Amino acid sequence: MSLTVSPQIRLVALVGALAAAGLGAFMFTTRGAPSSVDSAALPKVKPLYHGRKVAAHPAPPKKQTVTPARHVAPKVPSKPPVVATNGLPMVLVQALARHPVVVVALYDPQARIDGISLAEAQAGAAVAGAGFVPLDVLDTQQAGPLMKLLGVLPDPAVLVYRRPGDLAARFDGFADRDTVAQAATNATPDGLARQAATERATPVVTRDAWARRASKVCSRTWANAPRIAANAPRAKFLKWAPGALARQQQLIAQLAALSLPTYESDRLLANRFLTAARRFHTTDSTLFLAIKRNDSAATLRLLNVEVAEIAQANEAARAVGATGCAAFDK
Repeated sequence: MSLTVSPQIRLVALVGALAAAGLGAFMFTTRGAPSSVDSAALPKVKPLYHGRKVAAHPAPPKKQTVTPARHVAPKVPSKPPVVATNGLPMVLVQALARHPVVVVALYDPQARIDGISLAEAQAGAAVAGAGFVPLDVLDTQQAGPLMKLLGVLPDPAVLVYRRPGDLAARFDGFADRDTVAQAATNATPDGLARQAATERATPVVTRDAWARRASKVCSRTWANAPRIAANAPRAKFLKWAPGALARQQQLIAQLAALSLPTYESDRLLANRFLTAARRFHTTDSTLFLAIKRNDSAATLRLLNVEVAEIAQANEAARAVGATGCAAFDK
């Protein structure tokens, strides 16, 4: 197995109302038929309504005018400000309230390399114990305030801020996790002293020792990988490729689990190789999807990208001394 699509892939590519119950009123009068009863013997009956005439049909009650209740519009909560008084994005100011140092990653969500840079910056911030704030350059509310302060910013880019809001470091373009971690450590109060104490308490890992372990992991993984013929049918290739990609991912995880070299320059070399391997795996995965969709244009474009990434991965493996991992083109 190889960490490359290799010649095999390159060949295969070509959603009611209530009825108001009226009370009936019975009206009595003294007029009527003559009676044999002596009227003087009868008690006088006082006239109803104090002698006032009552209409046969009582007038309807006066219509009461009901004043409609005044409509009061509900209060809409005001949106929190997105920019602080010092011009920094509010999300960054809030992060600085929680952490003395914050790593800011500017990225384009539509760019593949920006996704890798974003992950490296987040990992570097975690290593240094710093805060992390990702800002989408396509969202003017997120990245606009920083661009207003600093001018045009490339993507990807990494900025390191320290409390209360000072820019301590800036990296235009890709920066691996070790570089970001070191910059955040440098900006942290007593960061270098704590780093030195940690290094003294940690056993020294030389570059040669790391490279030997990495080469052993690569050689063992590739030696046990199933092979596929260059002229294999498309159906067989599509069945084989997911397993190959899974082995690539497992290999990279095993390499990343190795203790990095102690000294900064050696760590940078090891991390550069790991970054190149991750970038290659991302391209290989995207290439497989393009082949699966029969997207010939994307396949050809990704094959050209992969050629350059193969060379970069092999060169980075040799630079750190892990020659057993410099086999991306086999």
